[in-house]
Amino acid sequence: SGIITILFCGIAMARYTVCHISRPAYTIASNFYKITASVFEFFIFIYMGVTVFGYKLPWSGYISLAVVSLLWSLLGRYVNVRACTVIINSWRTPKNQITPHFMQALWLSGLRGAVAFALALSAQSDLEGDESVGVLTSTIGIVFFTVLI
Repeated sequence: SGIITILFCGIAMARYTVCHISRPAYTIASNFYKITASVFEFFIFIYMGVTVFGYKLPWSGYISLAVVSLLWSLLGRYVNVRACTVIINSWRTPKNQITPHFMQALWLSGLRGAVAFALALSAQSDLEGDESVGVLTSTIGIVFFTVLI
């Protein structure tokens, strides 16, 4: 996908460009990218807020779907994070192992939802009727819960 491509391009380019630019240029570029990321995150949350209050979403009919989806996503993330950290810790020395506190941070930090929100919006054209409204409503509920709590 495009997001993964951009991620790995950034990782590869960072290893090359950091060695070949001056310290002031590195500082300027780093600050520019941080500001750009903050601005785009701001726009995403503004768009989500407009969607919540601009669309007529039937919250009462889809609260149970949002709660069940949230619980399943929490369980799925816990199982994946736990399994991966057990595998990773089996190869690491005791000094460098992933701690339970860091595992908890990994478990809960991945539930923010800009990508999930974008997918729910694009699913409206693929799904028909109540399914698209249910997906969008439950996704927004999950995203707001995991961002605010």
